[in-house]
Parts: sequence; C-alpha cells; structure tokens
Amino acid sequence: DVTRRERRPTMRDPSPLLASRPSRRYLNPSHKPAWYAARQKTITRAQKRVERRLWPIFGLAFAFDRRIDLDAAFGRSAVDRSALVLEIGCGSGEALCSLAASRPDADFVGVDWFRGGLAAAMQGLDEAGASANARLVRADAATLLRDGLEARRALDEVLVFFPDPWRGSEGRRIVRPEVVQSLSPLMQDGGRL
Repeated sequence: DVTRRERRPTMRDPSPLLASRPSRRYLNPSHKPAWYAARQKTITRAQKRVERRLWPIFGLAFAFDRRIDLDAAFGRSAVDRSALVLEIGCGSGEALCSLAASRPDADFVGVDWFRGGLAAAMQGLDEAGASANARLVRADAATLLRDGLEARRALDEVLVFFPDPWRGSEGRRIVRPEVVQSLSPLMQDGGRL
C-alpha cells in the first residue's frame, strides 16, 4: 500500500522523520546535548591506558573557574616561539602530530570532545616526539574559546579542517558568527583562520 509507506518512514528514507523535527539551536552552551555523552562510550581499554599514561604530559585541564595560560602550559612565552596554533576538532590528531613534528619552534594546542580521539592523538604525539610543543584540551571548542583561554592576542593560527562535520545541524557547526566573534580577542593582528 503506497499511502502506508508514505506515512511510515524507514531507515532507507528518513526524510519524513527529519522533516517532522523542529530545527533548534542549543540555546544554553553550558548544557551539553545528548550526542556529547553518547560519543564518550566508545573508549577502549587500550585508549584508557594511553590516557592515564600520557594525559599528564599532553593534557591541559579546562575548568570554568580558571582560564588556561598557554605560556605556562608550554613553559615559553610568545618571544620564544614562532607561532601559537590552535586546532579545533583535532580528532585523532593526524594533522596535529604532523604539524607539531615538522614545526618544533611553534606550539600547538588541539581541542576536541571525543576521548577516544584524544587518546589516539596523545599516542601519535608521543610516537612523533612532540611532547615539548603540543598540548590537548578535552572541551567543547565554542565554550573553550568563550570561557577557557586567556583573553589576550596570543593565537597566530586557528585550524578548522571540518567546519561542518554534521551537515544540516547548525547547532553542531563550529564556524558560526558567535564562535568567530569569540575568536577575535584571542587572535593576533594578522592571524589566520
């Protein structure tokens, strides 16, 4: 029956399901939607071991009551480095590992929410020997930019390789006006996005 198929969406054709849901943006950025928690269940035992062993070397703790001082985290000031680079959504760290190994005079900060990806990034950074110039932060990038970094012109480059990882969901996009506005006080004059 054709009318019955039109009323009952299937996994092959989810468009009626998607059309029936209202398009909402997340109005409270400190409240994390359900998809944040769902991505944390996939960490393996090996990733947990890597996390325990390497987080003290590569990890930067983010808390709402204090901002991260990147000069203190790397043990050198802007005078001693050629650039400070932030990668938003570093995932498993392939680009971060490669860049940190090829540019030892620059400091790199990767931010991502996914623990399994950060564990893989830490392992890659350890294997690349980039413990001096790379750090990782487990946080929502928009919240970190707004509340977590010192509000001074420190960043020379901001890398966003996947600006819209979930097509069609504006709430999950990283490149949107409010995020770009929160980047402005953190970037140096002539900084690159």
